[in-house]
Amino acid sequence: MYDNTLNAMTASHVLPNNQPFNIAPYNYMGSENFSGLAPLNAIDWVLVEVRSGLDNMLVIEQQAALVFNDGTVANPDSSALRFYNLMPNEQYYVAIKTRNHLAVISQNPLNLPNNMVLDFSDATMVLGGVNQLTMLSNGSSYALKAGDFNSDGIISVADFNLYTGQSGNINQYNHADCNADNTVSVADFNLYRNNVSSIGMSPIRY
Repeated sequence: MYDNTLNAMTASHVLPNNQPFNIAPYNYMGSENFSGLAPLNAIDWVLVEVRSGLDNMLVIEQQAALVFNDGTVANPDSSALRFYNLMPNEQYYVAIKTRNHLAVISQNPLNLPNNMVLDFSDATMVLGGVNQLTMLSNGSSYALKAGDFNSDGIISVADFNLYTGQSGNINQYNHADCNADNTVSVADFNLYRNNVSSIGMSPIRY
């Protein structure tokens, strides 16, 4: 959850040591992991997708990574992500998926690798713009919409059903724990309720 006072995301949960996207609907079989305790200031796992600049439905490469409390995405050892199937002088779209927020994809393709920061807190960088994001309490930045508990790209009654099945769970890595406080409670439902009926752009829907 975003803390306006700290200008950072906060969490109090135990992250799985191995990337959690080896289940439906992601079915990503990568081996990304960390040993021991979660890296300092890590908030959650995310799935990063690089897609063809000619067809944003075509996934070229995927990689699981961690998002840290300042919003940056990196490997568990804090190093920059590296993709190995990219061609020089070609452009690519970038998508971000999580376990319980509406996924997003970049508005335009970009050259990779590059030194430009792809900032998804800037709505102009996201396909669909402000309709795909939620305004943070600082009034100037955006964040992913919470509540897509089944990660299908639509926040609907199906997500509520998953929430009710996990409601009351504590000290577990649950999809319905969208505020990352290690408890599935009415606080998570309230975040879901604020975003219900939101529909992700077609490239990121399953």
